[in-house]
Amino acid sequence: MNLPAGYRIEQTAMSWRIICDTTSETAYEMRGEAIAAPMGMAKPLLSLSVFRSTDIKHQAAISGATEYFIERDILPERAISFACYGPDLNIDFVSRQCGYALAFGVQLWRWDQISGDLRQITEHQEVRCNSANLWREKVEVIICAPKYMLSELLSAGEITRGA
Repeated sequence: MNLPAGYRIEQTAMSWRIICDTTSETAYEMRGEAIAAPMGMAKPLLSLSVFRSTDIKHQAAISGATEYFIERDILPERAISFACYGPDLNIDFVSRQCGYALAFGVQLWRWDQISGDLRQITEHQEVRCNSANLWREKVEVIICAPKYMLSELLSAGEITRGA
């Protein structure tokens, strides 16, 4: 990621930050928390939360940061989860990440933590019009490389496809 002069990336095991050196402000931060994965998930699941400064002066530094960190640092090793509920939910942000996932050939899943239902989402329209019924309590969107799902569960009917 090519940052403008005066910005730097700080990374720890489960946190990615973009810092403005001139003001010491955190312009961007993405934190991950390991959570229990649904049945059929072959890799660890990382629940992500993202803070993006609303100060326009940081826009050039933080634009594309989430996609960059997800593609470079997270998807090679883990599957990702975004909560689809709560006071900090940014539907546009989650919807955009779903669109990127589908556009780049990464799998997208809807996981109902209460029922255990895990369904693959194959069209961004399911997210945009909410036919996938995403925006409710205890529902997570999971983004993962295809190799991280146990495809034999799909053929056995233990996991359903589509809406």
